[in-house]
Amino acid sequence: MPIVYLTEDPSVRASCPPLKPRQQEVSKAYFAKREEKAQYKTIIKDHVTAKGETLSKIANKYKVSVKDVKRTKNTKYLQVGETVKVTIKEKKGVEVKFVKLNKATIGEDVYIIVETKHLEEETVLINILQGQEDVLAKKDAPLTVQQDSQEVTKIQEKVGNYCKEEEVSNKDDFKDWAIVKVKLQPKTAADQKAWNNGLECAGTKKAMLFLLVDVHSENSISNFKSEYILYKGYKKEKDDSTIPNHFLNEEGTWFEVTNSKTIHIYHDGTISKVDLKNAEKVSYVYNAENDKEYNICTCDLLEIDERLKGVSDDKKIEHEVKVGFDKNKTVVYDHDSSRKKYTYSDGTIRTYGKFYNPDKKTNYRLVTYKKGSNKKFIVKMPSSLNKNIGDNSISFSFTRTARRYCGPEHLACFIGALAEVGYSIKSGGACEEDGTSYPSISHINGQSVDTSYLDDIMEQKFINAMHKFGFLSQLRGSGKKVFSHTSDGGKLHNNHLHSGGLSPNYK
Repeated sequence: MPIVYLTEDPSVRASCPPLKPRQQEVSKAYFAKREEKAQYKTIIKDHVTAKGETLSKIANKYKVSVKDVKRTKNTKYLQVGETVKVTIKEKKGVEVKFVKLNKATIGEDVYIIVETKHLEEETVLINILQGQEDVLAKKDAPLTVQQDSQEVTKIQEKVGNYCKEEEVSNKDDFKDWAIVKVKLQPKTAADQKAWNNGLECAGTKKAMLFLLVDVHSENSISNFKSEYILYKGYKKEKDDSTIPNHFLNEEGTWFEVTNSKTIHIYHDGTISKVDLKNAEKVSYVYNAENDKEYNICTCDLLEIDERLKGVSDDKKIEHEVKVGFDKNKTVVYDHDSSRKKYTYSDGTIRTYGKFYNPDKKTNYRLVTYKKGSNKKFIVKMPSSLNKNIGDNSISFSFTRTARRYCGPEHLACFIGALAEVGYSIKSGGACEEDGTSYPSISHINGQSVDTSYLDDIMEQKFINAMHKFGFLSQLRGSGKKVFSHTSDGGKLHNNHLHSGGLSPNYK
């Protein structure tokens, strides 16, 4: 057996089993975005039937389908006081993954991931450095960004500390990672302007960044010596150091920061007019009455084939979808398994599924969306918004919908209306990534937005705000109050307001 002894007193010896050395290691460091998938648990809830309730009304109350409501009696009709069993999917947490990024825009929130081995609870120090050429800063100089709304140059985080307070089902996947969220911009307006100017004046230069990771130096929290840590990065270019603790500073691995186009939204109902050509992102900034600016969100910008207004075919029985579609491109929707999308060689898209039209009393709808001759810009809307703007807030979330894309200016004016009223709004979105908008025929290219109704007083204020920001065609349900600035949209709109016909007021 191996013999161990004290270095201070070699006469003190003991035998021991063979040792298995643990090599502390920093394996990778990179920028990433967070993606998450909701995890659900199934619960059975007892519901006592009240007067006037039907299985359909009970299902709507719990936001489930009628098949999830089971009777417990064999009588012909549902009875008052009868207990029914309601099957509900209740969110129990999320499954998280991080996807490596090679590029992001100024002002975007990103994550820095440092993958390690045997460094549990140790603090990792990180610098973001300007690489290759002078753009955002001098070459090799550290950049100032925001961490938890504070300006930082030296970023620090403990290994295994991420998502301890969240209901994340796969936390153990990150026990050996240091994960920190940063906003890619300094905090002061002057410094932000300097970054933007640096990119605008860069010409052919690019803002390529890399990372310095430190768990060993005299500046770090730990007492490790460099020879104790195995870094699997690179040495800095023309650096005398033998420590390969730089990451992303090799050809093909650099992280690029680009400029986004910014649409300013003003409290008076106007927005700035922006040329979106060659942009990859669109940032939205709200300008309050006191001239204070609030960064609301940054969205991916997509250029898509134009979609012409849809043609609907509603029937009481199931349709036969026209043959000739590309089977490899058929889409079945996650939130509604009856709904399918078919793509044809001429660019036509047909979407079909269960859809009850109360005006026609039909149960199925097929919508044909032909491809137009032009291109259109749309943005991917945030999954939700809850931004404080002084004493007010900008807040919305989606209903169960796949229509999570919108015209860039439509989103700007929607944000303006949300800021005007300060209500938390539920939205049925505008269009899908390809510009189609099932079951709507008129939301194509993200040119209309649906929202759930509020109480009558709040609803009228919201309608007024949408009108103020340029939504001139607003459809209410035939069973709803006759609100100002709206027209009758039939029974189809009894559960949501349709806002379209945008004519923005430019600053």
